[in-house]
Amino acid sequence: MSEKKIPVTIRLKNNHIYLSYDEKIVEKEKQFKNLFKNRVLGIDLNPNYFGISIIEFNNRNDKYHIIHKEVIDLNKLQEKSKNKIHHELYEINHHILKLCKQWHVSKLAVEDLKFKKSKKFLNKDLNRLCRNKFRYSFVKSHLNTLCNVYGVELIEIN
Repeated sequence: MSEKKIPVTIRLKNNHIYLSYDEKIVEKEKQFKNLFKNRVLGIDLNPNYFGISIIEFNNRNDKYHIIHKEVIDLNKLQEKSKNKIHHELYEINHHILKLCKQWHVSKLAVEDLKFKKSKKFLNKDLNRLCRNKFRYSFVKSHLNTLCNVYGVELIEIN
C-alpha cells in the first residue's frame, strides 16, 4: 500500500479490519523473475521423507548436472497431531518454493501418485502409513497453488 502499486479498500467493523484488493495484480508482483528454463526441481514424495534435487540440463545435449540436493525427514512428524502435520507440510512447501527462487528454477516436478482403493499393501502398518497418515493430496494441491502464485510450472510425472 505504501508503494501504491495496487488499489486497496479498507473497511472497519466492530472487531475486524477488512482489506480488499485485486489478487491478480498481487500475483504479478510476487512472481519470480529471471527463471532458467533448463532447471528443474524434482521432489520424491514418501511418507517418511521428501527427497529434493535441483538439476540443470544442458541445452546442446542430454547431459545434466545436479546443483542442489537435500532430504527432509518426516519420521517424527507422523507422531504429531493433524494440525501440526499440516503446519509442517505447509512450511516445507514454502521452503521448496524458496529453493526455486534461490536457484532460479522454472519447473517443479512431482510424482503423480494415485492410490487405488482396491490395491492394498501386504503390511497393515505400511497400508495405514501410505493411505491415512501420508498427506499427498494436501502437499500437491498446496504446491500447485504456490506454483501458480509465483510463476513456477508444476509438472506431474508418472
